[in-house]
Amino acid sequence: MLTQLCIHVSIVAKTSTTGQDTMPKSPLPAEVINTYLEKVIVDDGCWGWEGADDGRGYGHLRFHGEDYKTNRISYEYHYGVGPGKGWVLHTCDNPPCTKPEHLFLGTPKDNAEDRKNKGRNGDLSGQNNGRAKLTAQQVEEIRLRYVPRVITYDALSKEYGVSPGMISHIVNKRNW
Repeated sequence: MLTQLCIHVSIVAKTSTTGQDTMPKSPLPAEVINTYLEKVIVDDGCWGWEGADDGRGYGHLRFHGEDYKTNRISYEYHYGVGPGKGWVLHTCDNPPCTKPEHLFLGTPKDNAEDRKNKGRNGDLSGQNNGRAKLTAQQVEEIRLRYVPRVITYDALSKEYGVSPGMISHIVNKRNW
C-alpha cells in the first residue's frame, strides 16, 4: 500500500494498490477540508486549532457564508459520516481539540450528563446566575420587609429594580 501524507498535518490517508483512496469520503466542500487541514495542529495529545474560534474556544471557520465548527469537520472527515443533528462532544473537554479519538457523537442530554458527571455543571442558582439582579442578602431583606397591604410587591419591586411578580416569587419562596 502506498501512503500519502496530507499537507501540513501528519494525518495519513491510505491508498490501495489500485490507486483508490480508502479514506471515507466526506460531503464537505473540499475548500473547507483543505482549510481545516491547513490550520489544525496535530500533536500526541489534543489537536490544536490555529484558526478563528467561536468566542467560547471552539474552532470555527466560515466558507461562502456558511459557518463550520472544526470538531464537526474533523468528525465528518475522519469517520466519513456527518454528525447530522447530533452533537460532537469531547472526551478531553478541550474546546479547540479536533483529534478524532477525542470526539464522540451525542445529544444535548448526553452533553449535559457528561458535564454533570465531570463536575462542570456549576451552581447557577441565586446570585451565582449571571442574569441575577439581586444578591442573597437583598432577597433576605425583601422577605423580612414584605408586609401584606403595608409594604407591597409593587413598592419593593421599584426599590429593588425587579418586577412585582419576581417579588411575589421571592416572598413565596418560588425563586431563590
